[in-house]
Amino acid sequence: MPRLSIVVIFLIILIMAIIGLTFVFGSYQTQPQINASAAPIKVNASAAPIKVNVSKLVKLRHPIYFELLGRVTPFEVSQIRPQVTGIIQEKTFVEGSNVVQNQQLYQIEPAPFIAAFNHAKANLVKAKAIYDTVKMRKDRFYTLLKKKSISVQKYEDVLLELAEAEAQILVEQAKVEEAEINLNYTKVLAPISGYIGKSNVTKGALVTTNQDEALAQITSLDPIYVDINQPIQNIDRKIDFLAKLKNQTITLHFDSSINSYPLPGILKFADIVIDEDTNSILLRAEFANPNKVLLPGLFVKVKLLEKFVIGYKIPQHTLQRNPEGSPFIYIADQNSTIQIIDVDIMSQLDNHYVITGKIPKDAFLLLDNLVRVQLGNKVETHLNTAIGGQ
Repeated sequence: MPRLSIVVIFLIILIMAIIGLTFVFGSYQTQPQINASAAPIKVNASAAPIKVNVSKLVKLRHPIYFELLGRVTPFEVSQIRPQVTGIIQEKTFVEGSNVVQNQQLYQIEPAPFIAAFNHAKANLVKAKAIYDTVKMRKDRFYTLLKKKSISVQKYEDVLLELAEAEAQILVEQAKVEEAEINLNYTKVLAPISGYIGKSNVTKGALVTTNQDEALAQITSLDPIYVDINQPIQNIDRKIDFLAKLKNQTITLHFDSSINSYPLPGILKFADIVIDEDTNSILLRAEFANPNKVLLPGLFVKVKLLEKFVIGYKIPQHTLQRNPEGSPFIYIADQNSTIQIIDVDIMSQLDNHYVITGKIPKDAFLLLDNLVRVQLGNKVETHLNTAIGGQ
């Protein structure tokens, strides 16, 4: 009996499986077949036109720029070092302030140098006195020589003494000048105008001639340089261009193209020596910096005009690409019908492209609803003058 029950249950399951498969295959055969080779969907000419914003496409002259990274560097930097050895008697400037050229910064103890200067002056007076004495003897010997009261040898000896006395005067004059220079060096002056940082020495410190450590540093910030490292890609073309670009106006930007520096700069030179570490050449631009906005070490972007091109300027979002990656745009012709125009990209300007292509006269560029329109669609256009390809 149990064996008969198992057979019955198996038959029931088999029948249900056959019924299920019949239902599935029957449903599949009733589904509509899709023809993969069917023709493209035709545009319904009677459909309501799609409302789109457009702008007039006008061919104009547009600038092409190099956009490069640069770093701000000081116009002048002066590290202050003592020219004589001595004790710092006084610091005469305010740290973190602006100083002017020849402003006194430090006073080194002058007493030893005053003494040396006076000693040199005394030696000069002595040398002049010796010269005067020898000169009087020379004049007396000349008179005696004419009377043949002395020998020619004695007269020549006194002439030699006179020349030596005259030379000694020159030596002592040089020592006086040297002593005066050293005395003046006890007043440490600013060689340039600019911003002075912290002092590395205090009152009472011993400083030595031309020591390694600077007493302080002055940085000139107006004008200021921007050094640009240009990679040597396409270097032949760019060197030829940059040679012609010298003294041309360039613009500067900060972290984004929106934040531009208000004052233009001048490209001073383009180096022709390639840096082996960075594989680039150095360009240097000069900018006025009256408000000290540009500080040494700041990274910036600079734009250098390369050339002008004739083309159409369009917003980036209006440029489309086909499955092969080729760029195209949607336009509305004179009959408000959608056309597809293949284009070439000439350059990028901020959030726009400059393009060229076989664009019909009086064509309008579609600005929106780009995913809804198809070739041949009728559209209702609304001219947008705030956004456009001009």
